[in-house]
Order: sequence, then C-alpha cells, then structure tokens
Amino acid sequence: MMKNILVYGDGIIGKLTAIALSKYFNVYILTNNKSKIANDNQDRYFSINLLSKFMFLKYGLWEDINKNISSSYNKIVTWHESLKEDVIFKSSDISFDKLGYIIKEDVIKNTLDYKLSTMPNIFSTNFIDYKIDDIDFEFKIKSSYEKEISSNNKNYNFSKIDYDQKAIVLNLTCDINDNQDTAFQRFYTGEVQGLLPISRNQYNLIWSAKNSIIDNIKKLDDKKLITILNKSLEDRIGKITHLSERSMFPLMGYNSKKYLFNDIILIGGAAHSVHPLAGLGLNMGIQDIFILTSCIEKYSNYKDALKKYERICVSDNNRFYRTINSLIKFYLEEKIPDMIRTKSLSLFNQNKLIKYKVIEIATGIDKLSSLSKDEYCKPSYE
Repeated sequence: MMKNILVYGDGIIGKLTAIALSKYFNVYILTNNKSKIANDNQDRYFSINLLSKFMFLKYGLWEDINKNISSSYNKIVTWHESLKEDVIFKSSDISFDKLGYIIKEDVIKNTLDYKLSTMPNIFSTNFIDYKIDDIDFEFKIKSSYEKEISSNNKNYNFSKIDYDQKAIVLNLTCDINDNQDTAFQRFYTGEVQGLLPISRNQYNLIWSAKNSIIDNIKKLDDKKLITILNKSLEDRIGKITHLSERSMFPLMGYNSKKYLFNDIILIGGAAHSVHPLAGLGLNMGIQDIFILTSCIEKYSNYKDALKKYERICVSDNNRFYRTINSLIKFYLEEKIPDMIRTKSLSLFNQNKLIKYKVIEIATGIDKLSSLSKDEYCKPSYE
C-alpha cells in the first residue's frame, strides 16, 4: 500500500514534484488560492535547459509542451560595453543541438494540469477546504517561498542578499526576421540586459538595474525607450520597431543551507532564489526534483534518501548562489578595472575545458551524467 506525502504549493515546481513522486507515494497538493496574483496581462517566458527537458520527457510532458514552444537557441553571446571580447557559449561545444528552449509559463502550467487530471493518486485541496488533518504523511514538501520559512533561520539557515535592483520585462519586435537561434546578454555599469528569442523577429527582454534606473525607464514612452534600446542593441538584433507592455519586479536573492527539518523538506523557490542574470531560477527547482527522485530511487529508506537529497542540494545550490553573485560583482561593480575584466574573460575564452564545464553545469548535463544512466545525457549533436 502506498504511503502519503503532502506538497505545499501548486506552482510549476509543486505540480511537477507531485507528478514525479506519484510513482512512489499518494500525493496531496495543498493550494492557496489567495496567493494567485495577476501578471500584468503579459506572457511570461522561461528558458528551459537540457535537464528540465529531460524531466519533461521522463514524465510524459514534453510532447505537449513541444507543440507550443516559442523558440529555441543553440548559442549565447555575452558582452560588456567597455570590453572588446565577447564570450560565446555554443551547444556544439558539449555535443548537443540546443542549449535551451523558450516556453510560455501558461504552456507548462496547462500541460501539468492536464497530466495531473489523469493521475488517480494525486489529490488537490486548498487552505479553505482543508480536509487532510486525519491523513498520516511520511513527509511534507514546501515548494514555494514563504516568509515564515526564511525568517526562521535557526531551522533552515537562510542567507539573503538585497541586490538593490529591479527588473523590467517586455518583448521587442525587430525589423530583421532571423534571430539566428541566439540568446544575448549585455552588461553595462550597473545593468544587465538578457534577450531570449521568442520568434524569428522578437525577443523577450529582462533588463535589471538599480532601482532608480528601472523606475526612470518605466516612465519613458515607447518612442524614447526604443531609441535607447536601439543605441545599445541594434548592431546585435536589428532595429527595434515595437515594444510590448512592461512589467516590473524587485530582485532579491536567498539560499537555504538546510533543506530538511523534522518531516518537512524544501524544494525550488522555498529554498532558493537567484538573480535572473543566468536564467537558472526555474531550472534550479526542476534540478531539485531530479535530485530528489534520484535519491528516492536509490535508497529504500526514504529518510536516507531525504538526507542525501539535502546534502546534494545544499552543495549544488550554494555553488550556484555564490557563483551568480560573484558574476554580478565582476560585471557590474565600478571598482573592478576594465583591464582585469578583459584579461579574465580572455583567459576564460582560451580555456576550453573550463568553458565547456560551465556549459554542462548551466544546462544540467553535468548533473544528469552524474546521477542518471538514461540515454538522454549522452551527446546528441551531429
């Protein structure tokens, strides 16, 4: 007879966790309808890496998601305005055909919802209709950020950073009808502009900068903003002709150094959040699910599995957290001379072993090859 577990949170990570663990447990998802917040009527896009694609394939989700993919990319070009040398990451460097896939949030959510509706041992309830007090749960999973978790440092040992930044998100339409399957990232003093191709002539822009800068950008009309963006981006993506509506959100980072307390474990956004610099947020959460299921498959005693899960996630996500925060300082702090940045980037570009390892870690292939024997982690580029 299957034992029971409880998943708090019905976002992407909560739902995928439920689907992944339904092979081993009866899963109850506890939702909070009051937490639903409108998203400024704007589509939200995610960059899905190779490990996340693997997870969608493994649980029978990829076929439906793949029908509605906005775009994909096999190259990332990054540059700093004051430096001469670009840093380019290519999928062929690790023998794959793609680095990532651009997918609308609603596409992922709708696919997860349909899958959940077909699974007989996954049950959904909410805080208003709370009828699970009499159910015995082996353990509980928190999948989304809650202030009461992060404020209780003695249990979970959170580190936090206020980037003193906001991000503004909008879509750009260009006059060139060919994005060359390339994502871009531009660095300037105190600013990062990340560009994801969402169609042949459109990009999703995530522009992060100091609060005062973003507040001023938010006030500009489209004509003025197009002029500013073309000045810095036209040489890379073509002339920008149209902008979508804009949304804005504050940036904070946090990372738990403990994922297991009593019978509660943390996963995804409940445990960590990083600067959108690397586009790893959702992918880090899906990697947590991959690690958790790998540990449960390996250990017959679920308590041993959870302890192993905690050890791996603390190590991996602390590395991500520290690395991303270090990159922000490296690229954005005015105190670092351009000469040091130039020399460092040149050495990085020349060291193919380090560069390829960075790509493997960012795409999740490094973790796939270390924990999974599935064929997907083998090279697929020809």
